[in-house]
Amino acid sequence: MEHLKNLEIKRLFKELEFVELDYIYQSELIEVSNNAFFEKVDSFLENFPELKIIFEEKTQRNVEVKTDVSVIELIDVEENEDVTVMPKEPGLKQMFRKVVKSTHPDKITNHKLNRLYLTANQAYENNNLPVMLQVCSELEIDINYGEYFDMISDRIKQFNAKMTFLKNTYTYKWMKEDNIENKNKILLDFIKTKVR
Repeated sequence: MEHLKNLEIKRLFKELEFVELDYIYQSELIEVSNNAFFEKVDSFLENFPELKIIFEEKTQRNVEVKTDVSVIELIDVEENEDVTVMPKEPGLKQMFRKVVKSTHPDKITNHKLNRLYLTANQAYENNNLPVMLQVCSELEIDINYGEYFDMISDRIKQFNAKMTFLKNTYTYKWMKEDNIENKNKILLDFIKTKVR
């Protein structure tokens, strides 16, 4: 039974790794496609000068409002420079120590283990328990992974929710569409939302 639990945890880690990488990949695709998307919006608007004026006025107002909010947020951060350090996740320090014993570059010359040490060190510095758990699992360090099952499942759900958000952006829909007419419809829908 314990073997099945360990397999389930390893499966969860692989799923978490996949959804996290997929999210990063899709985010990068959108970032790269944003320029092309907005170039198409601009060229589309060239055919409708009155609409272009309205679009630019509306989007300029939105930029001004966002800029004002950003300035306020910066002022708040500067005024509250007493940044409190978050306490480490329970068990993180003990896990890190176990990882260090078997991966520290001063003691071990294995490239893969040294890479895991760097990953664990970054996870410790960033208070990232899920990544530390993945490193421990990869090293087969004896930890009660079952108590972290819900946390890992929640993290997977968070990445899935982020992916759903990405897939609902106009850039993503436009980027994935092959049909030119549908691409133009997506551009038009985007423009409509901005000029309302």
